[in-house]
Amino acid sequence: MLSAMSLLGLERGIKGSKAKHTAVKQYYAAVNKEPDNTLDMTTIQHQLADRQRAIKEKETLKRTATALAKEKEVLQQRLRDERKQSTYSK
Repeated sequence: MLSAMSLLGLERGIKGSKAKHTAVKQYYAAVNKEPDNTLDMTTIQHQLADRQRAIKEKETLKRTATALAKEKEVLQQRLRDERKQSTYSK
């Protein structure tokens, strides 16, 4: 049975998810709360290390994606060539 939401490409949730509903009042209270500006040097260093690690991982993933895209193109060209060969040999 299709729900009205599924027609829009939306889903209710994921089975087994540990996500919990947050009341609108709680959400906006957290959003509008004054940020904690009392970070110590250790926390800042950890956050910086995490950021640097994420940037490095992003670069690695980008290189991998580029290499895979090139490999895909080579394989697609081989497939086209093989199909041409099999057409000629018939």
